[in-house]
Amino acid sequence: MGLVKIVGAFVENDKNEILLVQEAKHNLERVWKIPTGHLKSNENTYSGIIREVKEETGYDIQVIEQIDHYSHPGFSGDILERFDFYTKLMGGNPKPKEGEILEMKWVDFDFLFDFARELPENHVYHKQILNFLDYRTK
Repeated sequence: MGLVKIVGAFVENDKNEILLVQEAKHNLERVWKIPTGHLKSNENTYSGIIREVKEETGYDIQVIEQIDHYSHPGFSGDILERFDFYTKLMGGNPKPKEGEILEMKWVDFDFLFDFARELPENHVYHKQILNFLDYRTK
């Protein structure tokens, strides 16, 4: 067991839609979520989220600001320290990372809100999405 640092990006396009991905990992297969990944040992959170989004999706982003920081238990007993960011799409070519991302889609805020409400209140994505919507609609 240990501490694992994770970065996640709410990537917004010029239509006010947010990018969601489905990971190919067995325990996350068919679960829609924001692009997320582990920090490398020599990375700060800002460079880590830019790298992760590019690697997973092919998109280039601009980090606007960090919007959340929290910890929760992971699947393997590790503690996941999460850093969530609000980012803007700047370009790039959409290309899901083979073997890691099954599918990508852009969704509006109403979809995100309905999706969060369908999750149990103690689910990490429930809190994550509602915190983002609260931040973004202020």
